[in-house]
Amino acid sequence: MGKSLLKDSNVSSAEARIIQSYAAHASELDFVTGIVLVPGHPNPTVWTMIDTRPFDAEAREAVYDCELAATAMFESNVIFRLVNRRELSAEFALPSGALVFERPTPGV
Repeated sequence: MGKSLLKDSNVSSAEARIIQSYAAHASELDFVTGIVLVPGHPNPTVWTMIDTRPFDAEAREAVYDCELAATAMFESNVIFRLVNRRELSAEFALPSGALVFERPTPGV
């Protein structure tokens, strides 16, 4: 699903490689509940949704490590955002145009 979504979202090939690499690693973290792409030129935004105790520094650092690993090899215009579902207000909504890139399967 992710590769075809990237093809249809008009991100550059370098950005697509970064997003695919990031999603492959971040989706392995058991507290990641979704990875959402908001296409935009020149800055696509990747939102990572996590579900862990509020302000969990270890979980955040693990996600940040995935971001750093994905962007280490290429110059990037990709913007990363991290949201913990347990810290959200009732008014929170992803930006319009958000596309579900990856929804990890629990226990897989």
